[in-house]
Amino acid sequence: MTTTRDSGALAHLDALGQLSLFRGVDPCDIAPLLREARQRDLAPGDVLLEKDQFNPRVFILLEGRLSVHTQLDRDAIALLEAGDVVGDMSVVTGQPASAFVRSDTHCRLIDLPADALWAVFDESRPFARNLLRLYVRRIANLNLVVNSAQRLQQEYRVHATTDPLTGLYNRRWLNESLAFEISRAQLRKRPLTVMVADIDNFKQYNDQHGHVAGDQALKGVAAAVLVALRGSDMAVRYGGEELVVVLPGAELEEARKVAERLHRAVADQPIIGHDDTPLPPVTLSIGLANMVGGDSPEQLIARADQALYRAKHQGRNCTAE
Repeated sequence: MTTTRDSGALAHLDALGQLSLFRGVDPCDIAPLLREARQRDLAPGDVLLEKDQFNPRVFILLEGRLSVHTQLDRDAIALLEAGDVVGDMSVVTGQPASAFVRSDTHCRLIDLPADALWAVFDESRPFARNLLRLYVRRIANLNLVVNSAQRLQQEYRVHATTDPLTGLYNRRWLNESLAFEISRAQLRKRPLTVMVADIDNFKQYNDQHGHVAGDQALKGVAAAVLVALRGSDMAVRYGGEELVVVLPGAELEEARKVAERLHRAVADQPIIGHDDTPLPPVTLSIGLANMVGGDSPEQLIARADQALYRAKHQGRNCTAE
């Protein structure tokens, strides 16, 4: 429950003198500020500032802790301790408050009109210097929050677009990116080839050696594929044992060379079981399709998939177009 009461200047001089904001400030310079001040007490959970509401007053936290929230049902983005100033940014910018401020503990604050704070700012150089330090510290903390949010956003994007077993892109990434790659190739009048590859007899491999061995085979194939591809190529685990590779700038002749490197790399890739036991190597069947006309992603993948079907019928471990 919030309570507000008038307070004389002398009642707060000792408390203010202990705060970094008033370090080195002449008490005579503080007295005019306190003549305009009221003491405000907050119980835990009281909301001091409402987001998107204009706030004409400034608060100096004497005791307790406040938390700053973008939404009240979300975690705090900042914590405010004794000596911090609250509400000043809204006053300075003339804009509504950008966040909620709520008490975490019992809090005691000085509540004063903004012009009283700026009057002390104009008269006291130590106060102005201390306030500047407070703002610099606040900006530094905000930068930490922003950097942390950016890292989390990047981690989320990686998790959202990467297959956790193989480290290749996942189908979601392909659905979002292939249309862009096709449009870019068409705009630049450059070729683009899509490769669909499948591990031969993978079901039998799983049945004979177990699903853990199958996972090891998938990881081995992914590692071999990444080594064999060109720097601009993008490999995707499309589903199960099926891979899709996007080859920007590649005509079919260049794509055939890449496919041959994949065949050799996968055949030579050691597959090691979870108990360090060597497992049999695997092979790939590959289908290629070159972009033509106004191909959609679905059409291009479908043609590559048909080519893969032909490679399977030609005896596996080969490439078809």
